[in-house]
Order: sequence, then structure tokens, then C-alpha cells
Amino acid sequence: MSFADHIRACNNFDRARVVPLLAGGHRIGWLRRDNAAALARFKSVFAVEPERVALVASGGVDAVSAAVDEVVEPLVAERNIPKWRNETFDVMARWGEPPLFRLDRGAVPFFGVRAYGVHVNGYRRDKRQLLLWVGRRAPDKHVARDLHLDQRSLKALQQRIVQLASDAHALAHAPVQLRIELPPDLI
Repeated sequence: MSFADHIRACNNFDRARVVPLLAGGHRIGWLRRDNAAALARFKSVFAVEPERVALVASGGVDAVSAAVDEVVEPLVAERNIPKWRNETFDVMARWGEPPLFRLDRGAVPFFGVRAYGVHVNGYRRDKRQLLLWVGRRAPDKHVARDLHLDQRSLKALQQRIVQLASDAHALAHAPVQLRIELPPDLI
């Protein structure tokens, strides 16, 4: 498959095939209609209507995350969601906003929510050489275990960058220097 074929495959959005997933009146995802139908039995967490699905679980991030996890578990067992990955993404209406809940990475495509990640490569000078560090997939990952090159992804770093981006946005038009200090054990 050519690169152009991959791009076409990724850009095949058809509004007729999906319904919005809403939380607090904001769209947080696009659910395929068959996925929306699979959520209908979880009435304490989702309100499924013909043209939309609303998250109705209430409480803080941890409570809503736990409620959604209770939905994801049977969907994984039924193979509606491929795998439980034990890696969460913050689900939010827009980048930089506080998370509404945390969702296992394996469930992100099912719910059609945005997943953000931070990728870091490292470099240093050694005498006259510039050395580049490019990570490899960890052996405990479900996809491409230790086979493919990968960027380094750190949850704490991601959260810090989100906060810094939010601060920078608040200080719009003011010069801002973003500095991230990594703990020594990560260098």
C-alpha cells in the first residue's frame, strides 16, 4: 500500500456512519453506529439515542474513569475492543483542558476520542560528534514489542507540557520560554 493510499484510508470520514459522543454538552468523540448500539445496555454510564450518545456517569475524573472501565471490560471480553493495554489517555473536549476521564489506549478507537501523546528524542554532543537517542518500543507493549523504533513517551512529561501550553496560551502575545526539567533517572 502506498503512502497516498494510507492517507486516503485515514481520511474517509462519513458523518452518516457515526454519532457524536457527548460529555457535558461538548463533543468528545465520534462513535460508529454499531459501537453506539453496543453501549446501549450500560445505561448508568451512557445514554444512547439514535443520533447521539451522552456520557451520563458523574463524579470526578477517577469515578467517571472507573465507570467507563466497567463498560470497557466486557467489551474487551466480547472482542468489540481489541485489547486492554494498561496505558491510559486523558479524554478531554479540547487539548489542554482538564480531563473528563481516563480511557485505556485499546478503547480509544472504539470511542472515537482524540488521543494525544508526547514524543521526545534526545541528543548530546560527545567531543565533536552529535549523538542522537531514538527509543525502541518497550518489550511489555502489546504492539510492535521491541521491534520498531519509537519516540520516548512519558506521561509526566506529557502532563507538564499540557500545563506549559495552557500557561503559554494564557500569556498569549507575551514572550514565553518553556523549560522542562527531567528527573536525573530519565536522562
